[in-house]
Amino acid sequence: KSRKLLPVLDSMVNGAIRTGLFPGCALAVAKDSRTLLTRAWGRLTFAPWTPAVSSDDTFFDLASLNKPIATTCAIMTLAAQKNLDISAPIADILAYVPDDKGSITIKHLMTHSSGLPAHRPFYQKWLETTKQGKRPSRQEIVSTVLDEPLEYLPGSQSLYSDLGFILLGCIIEEVTGQGLYQYVRRSVLEPMEAVNIMSASDAVERKGFEKIAHSGTCPFERRLIHGEVNDLNARSLGGFAGHAGLFGTAQGVLSMLSALLEIYHERREVRNFPVEILRRFWTRDTSVPQSTWALGFDTPSPQGSSAGQFFSEKSVGHLGFTGTSFWIDIEKDIIVVFLSNRIFPMATAQGMKAMRTFRPRLHDQVMELIDQEFIT
Repeated sequence: KSRKLLPVLDSMVNGAIRTGLFPGCALAVAKDSRTLLTRAWGRLTFAPWTPAVSSDDTFFDLASLNKPIATTCAIMTLAAQKNLDISAPIADILAYVPDDKGSITIKHLMTHSSGLPAHRPFYQKWLETTKQGKRPSRQEIVSTVLDEPLEYLPGSQSLYSDLGFILLGCIIEEVTGQGLYQYVRRSVLEPMEAVNIMSASDAVERKGFEKIAHSGTCPFERRLIHGEVNDLNARSLGGFAGHAGLFGTAQGVLSMLSALLEIYHERREVRNFPVEILRRFWTRDTSVPQSTWALGFDTPSPQGSSAGQFFSEKSVGHLGFTGTSFWIDIEKDIIVVFLSNRIFPMATAQGMKAMRTFRPRLHDQVMELIDQEFIT
């Protein structure tokens, strides 16, 4: 049966490649703890001599998937060990918190309701420090972020913010006394056996450039990016931060998300991740008006969700600027991971708009394949 309907999926994705939405992509789908489909299309770049994409061997810049997979999962472990109270004000942890930010809690940061702006080009001053082989100090990072004026009162609304997750990365370092990536690797990725999720530098060292999809053109440094995190703020912080930095394969991301879903349904136990914590973090926060956010994970919006029309309300997911995404339908026990490098050769407003149309179509097509048992 799959031979009859999969060409529809192939045609849709190949059409996106032909129109230049991305040069290559990979898809991985699981249901009931079983991988149903892995598929890859295109190449690392649009050049025909570059390697073809593989779902299990091509590493993509995961961009903001770093927020749930790395930072949020790290917060989970600290909350589970009672080393961190997510309802606590950040002033209880950080040495520098201005008076107008005193009411911000860790939960506010995780639900994007802190009042902090969405983005600021901090790299314009941080990158010079990085080029000298040093990373801006944690105190400098915290003060730079917290000196930004609030755009609304904490908890009154929701605005997706990289700044909040940069702060969460600093908080994890403060609580653990370890570098952020060091803690994520040892306490999150290793217990999850996530062998194909890692930093850019680790991916280059272990796999080589030929296994890494090209990111795009850096408008600030005016050069092509390959084997480095695309996000400039993350790059200026040494290549890994609370909001971006992880690279991974489609099957690698699927494997880790499958482990989380199995924990949720009590089919598996993993060190540092008790089921109670996961269920708490995957519950939508109803305290913020009109917000779709759970703790570090998004949930489907009532209209126009990137998950499409077939994921249940009891789903969690996240998107990444580079053309990455995942959605987990907790109720239907389905996971869909899609990775691409849609910002190659450069990020455009037209490409972003096209991706907003493409994602729900892709998810609808995959869910139809599952529902009609064309992939079993």
